[in-house]
Amino acid sequence: MTPKPDWIPQEGFITELVHNLSRELCNPVTSIKTAVKLLELPNLKPSQRQHYLQVISEECDRQNRLIQSLVELTTLGDMKNAEPVPIVIPDFIPAIVSTFQPLAQEKGVMLAYSVPAEMPLLWSVPVLVRKIIVQLLDNALRATPVNGRIWVTAHCPDPTHLHLEIRDTGIGIPAADLPRIFERFYRVRDHKQGGIGMGLTLVQQLVYFLGGQIRVQSRVGQGTTFVVELPLLEPKEPKQVT
Repeated sequence: MTPKPDWIPQEGFITELVHNLSRELCNPVTSIKTAVKLLELPNLKPSQRQHYLQVISEECDRQNRLIQSLVELTTLGDMKNAEPVPIVIPDFIPAIVSTFQPLAQEKGVMLAYSVPAEMPLLWSVPVLVRKIIVQLLDNALRATPVNGRIWVTAHCPDPTHLHLEIRDTGIGIPAADLPRIFERFYRVRDHKQGGIGMGLTLVQQLVYFLGGQIRVQSRVGQGTTFVVELPLLEPKEPKQVT
């Protein structure tokens, strides 16, 4: 069972966030400026030009993820009073997975889902459930190499809970890092995915806000599996995000 998140005081959290974000935002800009200067060199080989263009593209994506991380965190507080509504999981999950199919195909990764046609309604906050799945899928795609596979499955082990599973055949997470992956600003060693270490922290916070739990299993070189457990029944009082 995942322990409840232990947030630092709001003022300290924002200060730490701004410090880390400012530092990380400088890295893509520096790399992009360097690549642009190198592209201006005369007699540049086509292969070198392609390499520098690829650097610019990757660093732009990295900076975009940094900005999105900040937006996600700053909008989390707006969800404090969100009311749960019934969600039809057999329709909800395929719609999310379909938005990732073009990116998966471009990367050469098989992305599939398995959801029973008949499932109980999930009483929850759709925008938050979607954020959880999107973040875990984004992580899986960035960690899974060409010819890899990602599966999204859903089932109800009992009448009161829904289990969402995102499993990949990616690079995996070292055992030493697993206990810390939900810590704010923590990034797995040797993972060059360009974030600020807040994606999984956000996921954990959202899962807890919705009254659920999250657990992870992973092996280096074999892949990672995240399981999100959410209550099916409408909660009497939504939890507060601090």
